[in-house]
Amino acid sequence: MGLSVAIAGGIVMFSLVYILLMLPGVVDQTTSVTKASSAVSDVENSILKTNIAMSTFSATSGSTTMDFTITNSGTEKLWNYEKFNLIVTYPIAGNTNKTQSFTYQSGACVTPAAGKWCIVSITGDNFDPNILNTNEALNGRLTTSTTPDTGTAYATISTDVGVTASRTDSTT
Repeated sequence: MGLSVAIAGGIVMFSLVYILLMLPGVVDQTTSVTKASSAVSDVENSILKTNIAMSTFSATSGSTTMDFTITNSGTEKLWNYEKFNLIVTYPIAGNTNKTQSFTYQSGACVTPAAGKWCIVSITGDNFDPNILNTNEALNGRLTTSTTPDTGTAYATISTDVGVTASRTDSTT
């Protein structure tokens, strides 16, 4: 009888020690899940607060530069332009279209390099220089790698959190 009580006590003691040793790992995993959930919530909140519109898009046949204006009507400040995606489809010779992706070119902007876009100015930029705040408009310019022909050009820009705006223009 005494031996069975001792074995049962040993089994219970082993079980309790095992549970106590496993507890930190479970707590660590719970903390990781909580941090990831918080990060997802922050991104979703940023997406909800972001609202942009491409109010103008101007493409001219024979000119490799195109101008556009992005208006921020959301409450999220936009500043991470390196992570913006700008895609333009425009007509080229031979009755075909070319789709090109453009990357951000920082610094002073008159005419960006081919395949780049830049900020010419931000209208109403009274505070937070080079940050697109609520009710401000970003005036941008891009340079295509191929000269556009007559037809319709399409532009779509996506922010760093994936909110998009599009516009079309007829090149003449």
